[in-house]
Amino acid sequence: MMTLSTLVWRGLQAALWIVLLGFLVLIGLSRFTSFEVLVVRSGSMQPAISTGGIVIIDRAALRPPVRAVASFREPDGSIVTHRVVGMDGPRFVTRGDANDANDVLQRPASAVYGTVVLSLPFVGYLIHLLQAPAAFLVLLLGTGGFLIADATRTIVHELSRMRRDRRPVDET
Repeated sequence: MMTLSTLVWRGLQAALWIVLLGFLVLIGLSRFTSFEVLVVRSGSMQPAISTGGIVIIDRAALRPPVRAVASFREPDGSIVTHRVVGMDGPRFVTRGDANDANDVLQRPASAVYGTVVLSLPFVGYLIHLLQAPAAFLVLLLGTGGFLIADATRTIVHELSRMRRDRRPVDET
């Protein structure tokens, strides 16, 4: 039976691994697939998509239907993620869910950056934090430290078990 300290230890170790592996998956997503991760920096799509969340967009899905959420490249190079509320000929009419009016700029098909397939709240804050080299180093060292500490703990436990099993038997 596991003790409480062992459960806490294993839980912390698992949490660090999940964060590290999740971060690596999100980084690799845009390198090896048509999907890309974008951090949400404004509240124009609330409550559907929160500030500090992330959206995963499919860069191959360049024809979002009406009612879909899509990302568009702005003339200044920035990317805006809004809902498609209609079409005006070949141009997309969009609006942020938190906005009362449609966007002034109607977007041409060439401005479509991709269609949103998933949004995850608050993950953007973590991604922003982990992009700092010091924070990522702490995560790596923490995960590595847990591995080393766990291996050391196992070795000490096994050595003490071996010593206990080698004790001479009283022959009287």
